[in-house]
Amino acid sequence: MSKKELNFLEQIKVLSLYGYCLSAGLSIAASQIFVCTNIVAFLLSQAISFSNPLKTQYSSDIKQIRSAGILWLLVASIASLVGMDISHSIVEIIKTFFYFIFPFSVMHSLERAKPENAILLLITSQTVAACHTLISVSFPELGLPNTPGAVTESGQLVLIIPIAFALFYLKSKNEKSSFLLTFCLALLFGALTVNLKRGPWMAIFFEFAFLGFLVSRRLLLFTIIGSVLLFLIGPARDRILALGDHFLIYGGRYNMWTLGLEILARYPLGLGLNNSSYMRVFEPSLPVTHRHMHNNFLNIAVETGVIGLAAYLWIFYSIYLLIKNSKEFRLEDNTLKLLPLCLGISIAGWQIAGLVEYNFGDSEIRLIALFLIGYLFKLSSKISTKSTSILSSSDSRSC
Repeated sequence: MSKKELNFLEQIKVLSLYGYCLSAGLSIAASQIFVCTNIVAFLLSQAISFSNPLKTQYSSDIKQIRSAGILWLLVASIASLVGMDISHSIVEIIKTFFYFIFPFSVMHSLERAKPENAILLLITSQTVAACHTLISVSFPELGLPNTPGAVTESGQLVLIIPIAFALFYLKSKNEKSSFLLTFCLALLFGALTVNLKRGPWMAIFFEFAFLGFLVSRRLLLFTIIGSVLLFLIGPARDRILALGDHFLIYGGRYNMWTLGLEILARYPLGLGLNNSSYMRVFEPSLPVTHRHMHNNFLNIAVETGVIGLAAYLWIFYSIYLLIKNSKEFRLEDNTLKLLPLCLGISIAGWQIAGLVEYNFGDSEIRLIALFLIGYLFKLSSKISTKSTSILSSSDSRSC
């Protein structure tokens, strides 16, 4: 293949990545198409350049994340082969293998794409979705389509809001950028509030409490004040006060989690991917709508077994090590740069929200998380000599 054709593939990678970022919060179908296009273009370009020395030198921490991911995929595949229903798992196995390439595809796509533009497009997409949500709630008579839905949107906001805050903080000296990002953050927090999802509220609280502890005590104070104000809103207060009843009600979290632990004890190798819905075989009286354990870690354990859960935890521990060890993430005084910190906090928040819901199984949320992991890969590498205002600016704030 000629150099011209290879450059065409590189352009496809960039455009499809931008397309994904712009559609991630707006259209499930469009975002999936752009992700698949990006991954296929990446695989083709890698196959073509396989005989040539690769520009990319993965760090030991990225290699460890890759190894943990491969181990989890292998364990999940074995669990599916010996689990309840391989036919129920096969599509999920293939899809999961394919999408786990996305972080590396993102990393390589950002060789030519501008990282800051990709993040801004992602924030723009989520802001438009938030505006749609607020209009839908304020004017229900309009009958606007409910896409992607409160659960998915709230999970996406857990990942996006800390990144939007990082850009706001980094660009606080630019009045125009600061105003636009303040407007975006107001809409994002507004949508998070009206969606009335307690798991994402909990995640956002811990994200900003931790960020405030590291960056600014004033931010920590604002986080506490914001939580109090949320409690003063009638519907939000009702949701919070109903937590105990909803947890203990028959078919609630308590019943599902107890059943999940019993299933794990009986099937320590797991039921196989996408087979947690078999909980209703073990407990037929559960509501028909219950198809998973409403907890990332328990659902992973039930489907991929104890070894699968250990590999899953290894992935996130490896991401922590990447942030902790990468010299590219630190300033001269060894303090951590804000953007990598917020990326890590977003990924941690994803799993905090996943304590009470199975957001790992929501592909629209998971793809944003995989994008952010790929973005971390890019920031930690010396894959490109190009600089951007976020990656190389001397004004980068530390924590």
